[in-house]
Amino acid sequence: MNNMQFVPARRKASFFRLGLIGASGSGKTLSSLLFARGLVGPKGRIAVVDTENGSASLYDDKIAGGFDVLEMGPPWSVARYLEALNAAAKAAYDAVILDQVSYMWEADGGILELVDKLAKGKKDGFSAWREATPIYQDFLRAIVAAPLHVIVCIQAKPAYEVMKSGDKVKITKIGTKPIQRDGIETQFTTSFFLDSGNCAECDKDRTGLFKSRPSLPLTIEDGKAAANWLNSGERIEATADLVGTGTSKKSSPSPEFNEGRPEGPYATIENRKAIVEAGKSVGLTAEETLGAASEVVGMEISGTRDIPAAMVGKVLKALVDAGRAKGGHDATAV
Repeated sequence: MNNMQFVPARRKASFFRLGLIGASGSGKTLSSLLFARGLVGPKGRIAVVDTENGSASLYDDKIAGGFDVLEMGPPWSVARYLEALNAAAKAAYDAVILDQVSYMWEADGGILELVDKLAKGKKDGFSAWREATPIYQDFLRAIVAAPLHVIVCIQAKPAYEVMKSGDKVKITKIGTKPIQRDGIETQFTTSFFLDSGNCAECDKDRTGLFKSRPSLPLTIEDGKAAANWLNSGERIEATADLVGTGTSKKSSPSPEFNEGRPEGPYATIENRKAIVEAGKSVGLTAEETLGAASEVVGMEISGTRDIPAAMVGKVLKALVDAGRAKGGHDATAV
């Protein structure tokens, strides 16, 4: 039986993903805070994951309504960024700013260091990248799936072009490039390059709002425009379990990160939504839902994505039992 069916396209209100790319001193931190305040409104809650020795706190008097800061030092592994994202989601912040993520690529605990460690004793570096790439992709998926607005600051460095003519080699500076794996900008709704004057030039824009915007510093008004665009779409409810906890073996920097993970195929997105809603309907918190699911799976899991498809029915039944044990909730809806 063919269940495939096309329906009229409707843009749905969701969450904004903003990328800010620029060299040191280009104003990424302040720009992200101003945009976030416009995005979440005067009473919205903003969280900043600060990897820059407390630099975000220097702007506490410039952002009406304030913001909260988590200062994160090394190691800057994917797992720790996921843990910070998850903490912001669980604390019900409206927006989180990752300032910045280039350390996760090239600094202590980052992807390049992980590849070096994995490559030791191997014949080539390709096998090391085969192991490291899924870990990096966990981070990209978390940006897209997190149930709040996500603003990502990325350090930029000079980019050069090498031209060879006969015996002569000419090196020409051709601008800047993000210190991050190529293609990260595809995860963003909108991205800007910031110059030394703090002016933002739109690099990518799915909203149609910013492509023709003059190259000027970002303001609260830009964030408000993004919020209005989002709110003009059809409203949908966010579901839990959209970012990992940082403890999943899938996100661990260890070469043995896949050991013990149950065999796939795994629960579909529809299965995962059903599990989340089932937990809510019987009065379970997200942690209690995952705890009950972990009992069924036979190991601690960090999210519904780790539940084998064959166990979905058993997990739903376990949630009913857990809800009754907790407080006698009416679980007939499950």
